Amino acid sequence: MASIVDRHATEPGKQGGKRWQVRWRDDRNKQRRKAFAKKAEAEQYLSRIEHELNTGTYRDPRAGQIPFDEYARLWLRSQVQLRDATKTLYTGAIENHLIPFLGETPLNRITVETGRQFLALDIPPRIKEVAAARLKRIISDAASEMLLPHNPLQTLRIPQAPAKEARFLTRPEVDRIADEIHPHFHTLVRTAAFLGLRSGELFGLHPNNLDLDNRRVQVVEQLLGNASPPVRGELKSKASKRVVTIPSLLIPELQEQLEQRASDEFVFTSLQGGPIRKSNFTRRFWKPAVAAAGFSDVVFHELRHTAASIAIEAGAHPKALQVRMGHSSIMVTLDRYGHLMPGADEALADSIDQLVAAQGRLSNEVIPLPTAGYG
Repeated sequence: MASIVDRHATEPGKQGGKRWQVRWRDDRNKQRRKAFAKKAEAEQYLSRIEHELNTGTYRDPRAGQIPFDEYARLWLRSQVQLRDATKTLYTGAIENHLIPFLGETPLNRITVETGRQFLALDIPPRIKEVAAARLKRIISDAASEMLLPHNPLQTLRIPQAPAKEARFLTRPEVDRIADEIHPHFHTLVRTAAFLGLRSGELFGLHPNNLDLDNRRVQVVEQLLGNASPPVRGELKSKASKRVVTIPSLLIPELQEQLEQRASDEFVFTSLQGGPIRKSNFTRRFWKPAVAAAGFSDVVFHELRHTAASIAIEAGAHPKALQVRMGHSSIMVTLDRYGHLMPGADEALADSIDQLVAAQGRLSNEVIPLPTAGYG
């Protein structure tokens, strides 16, 4: 129970301080107290504390004084569900941008204006979007944990960074890079450009999941390059688990890969026969090959976009492309690659014409409506 104590009457040495003190035991049975100059203020506070204790909404008044940097790091360590790549992204946003900006600022001093000030910083748009979203989530979780009375950033609008336009290589450009890269990785480059697997899916591909007789690749796991040494782990999403058909042109190359350069554990290996560490591969082999081929800024992931463009050029239906690329929804596929299908609507109109003609009704034929059964 909570109560009000007259400190002038019970504590003779306190006549010069605030007279009325509210005392209570919190939800953890710890003794708490707060003093007021006026009795009416103490009674009002007493009423509020009793209500919060009775309804389970009590919040330690000092909880919001936790420094942001301390709570943010605790929050990050608690996100055990995150994939390694995502956790690395969030760690960079928190350590490189949020903590330098907020530092030891108490959680209860962060306001929506604080959020707006962060959005005004000169930070690359994509990084700013990620960091601001983490800030909003951290403060939201602090409010859910009763460290704050509410989420002050609930109304903060985070501008969406412009989507980076996907870059597509032509088949001759792919061949130029494949010819310039170390021969050990020649088939890796061409496989990426025709199958569209993500780098982790390629690096983690087990020989048992490569069925050349039936021209199939089973994508069931990926290599997590942030571990040391790299280890296999779950795919990006449920949709990423899929079976991809191999174009016949790759079969001889993959057969040679299995016979000469693969290991018992990996179809594509490092020069030493172990798993490929993406950072090392990019620095030592990919970037030099790209430069030698006459490019300056092509990243390995753009081979995946190239595979999508080749599939579209070959007439792939958007739904088939979605499944092949392992996208979570058809909207993801259309958002990224829909602009490569400029003739899709015209093709649809032509198909309607062909359907109607096949049924014996020309597109310009007037079809009378049935009259039986009507007025």
